[in-house]
Amino acid sequence: MTNRLALLLVIGLPLTGTAWAQTPKDNPVIRELRAKATAGDANAQNNLGFLYADGRGVPKDDALAVAWYRKAAEQGHAGAQYNLNTMYAYGRGVTKDNTAAVAWLRKAAEQGHTTAQLNLGVRYQNGLGVPKDDILAYMWLHLGVSRSSGSLPDIEAKMRDDISSKLTPKQRADAQRIIREWQAAFEKRKK
Repeated sequence: MTNRLALLLVIGLPLTGTAWAQTPKDNPVIRELRAKATAGDANAQNNLGFLYADGRGVPKDDALAVAWYRKAAEQGHAGAQYNLNTMYAYGRGVTKDNTAAVAWLRKAAEQGHTTAQLNLGVRYQNGLGVPKDDILAYMWLHLGVSRSSGSLPDIEAKMRDDISSKLTPKQRADAQRIIREWQAAFEKRKK
C-alpha cells in the first residue's frame, strides 16, 4: 500500500472525492498531522503538502502544498523533493520554472527515488529543462528501471533500450561506467 493511500485511509478520507463531513479543524488526525508538520516532521510535512495539493480533508491550496513540500524537501525528504519538482514543472502554487523543477528532481533522483530517476532520464532524452544527453538519459532510465517494480517501468525500459541502440559502443561503455560509479557512491552514502 502506498504512503498516500495509507494516509487517506487513516484519516478517513474517501478515495472517490466525495465531500468529507468534518472540517480540518474538527478532524483530530489532521490536527495531529499539522502539529507534527509544524514541529518539523518531514514525513508529516510532505503528507500535509499532499493533502493541500489534492484538496483531501483540507481546502485545496497549491501555495500551501508548496510551502509544506518545501519544508520537507529542504530536510532531504526525497518524496517531497519529487513533489516540489512537480509543482514547479506544472506551475502549481508557484510560477512554472523548469530550472527549479529539474533541481528538485535531481535531488530526489540522487537519493534513489525511482520515479524521479525515470523522469530525469526522460528529461535528458528530450532536452526538457536540461541539455539533451543520451548517455545521461540512458543512465537515469537504467537506474530507475533497475530499482523499480511493477509494470510502469516497462515503458521506461523500452525507452532506455531505444536510447541504448543509438549509442556507440564507447558511449554505452561510458554510460555503464557512470552507472557503476553512481551506484557505488549511492551505497556509500546509505551507510
